Amino acid sequence: MTDMMNRNDLNNQHRFGSRSQKGITAKKSSGGVDRTERKDSFSVLECTPLHRELTRMLAHNMSLSEKTLTNWLDKVSKFLYKMLPALKAKALEAGTAVNCDETWCRVRISDKYTKKYIWCLVNRQTKSVLFFYDNGSRGRQVLTDFLGSAEIVALQSDGYNAYTFLDNELTDIEHICCMAHVRAKFKYAYDQGKDIRAQRFLIEIGKLYDLERKFKERGLSREEITRERNSVKTKDIVATLSMLLHETLRDEVHPMGDLMLKALHYLQHFWNQLFAYLKDGLYSIDNNIAERSIRPMTVERKNSLMFGSHKGAEMSAIFHTFIETCKINGISTIEYFKKLLSELLTGNNNYANLLPQTIGIKR
Repeated sequence: MTDMMNRNDLNNQHRFGSRSQKGITAKKSSGGVDRTERKDSFSVLECTPLHRELTRMLAHNMSLSEKTLTNWLDKVSKFLYKMLPALKAKALEAGTAVNCDETWCRVRISDKYTKKYIWCLVNRQTKSVLFFYDNGSRGRQVLTDFLGSAEIVALQSDGYNAYTFLDNELTDIEHICCMAHVRAKFKYAYDQGKDIRAQRFLIEIGKLYDLERKFKERGLSREEITRERNSVKTKDIVATLSMLLHETLRDEVHPMGDLMLKALHYLQHFWNQLFAYLKDGLYSIDNNIAERSIRPMTVERKNSLMFGSHKGAEMSAIFHTFIETCKINGISTIEYFKKLLSELLTGNNNYANLLPQTIGIKR
């Protein structure tokens, strides 16, 4: 029996990971036994590793074994995978625009910890968030396979080359780049590079953001925003930025640091994609909504450090998908899972009506 328990513990460790790898010291419990950090999908609500969740549950008089908890996670994830096609259909609904981002994670493969990537796609219109993991690849094939024949009108991202591939191959999808990335680069050039010229760019970009804030405060429709974005006021700001860009690049008198040069080249290279948002009031000026949605993955990575297998990363992605979709819909994640599990126990398999948007929980 002891040998069997040890084998189960070893299997769970390989699945959910540990902190005993090179350069990371495993924690010791009060009894002197190694307490490795294990990451799973249940703990994503708290963004903490599994053993911490078990400890927290003890404070509420809930005593569970690690194996029981991992089995529960596995069973729930199987139901969530069945619901995923319905949620994906909403996220890639025809005529909508999506935001996309990706973040790295560590995954244990053949006793080695490898850097892998998890992607995040957000649809503001249908209030859907999807995380997807394709063996940890960050290649453009992951994105094109996921999008398939989707008839979305636009995809917004940063300047990573997997997205710029859209410019050449998926001509029906408008590729929009994130203005916040440009602003950050000029901010670095001003704060760290001490280049006063960066301030002029920051002022003009700030004017664009001020306009967007006012559109939101006034509650303008998509058509009204499109009209305002193509007004003389907006065009003057864009023209000023263009003039500053070309004047600064031609400046051979004043020395230019690497940070400033990097910001200028980024603005120049992605000019068309950065200002593509002006074409339609449906589009957003930056990709912040995707970056906010993926941030819990970053917190989880810092707290738990690694996944023990590809399956562990996939399970985390599926749970984050439904948790972040609950958030964007403004409903309680706990209440959603309580109602979802109750419905599943009754045999309800109408998955399209069991999504956070359709299950019937009021905000």
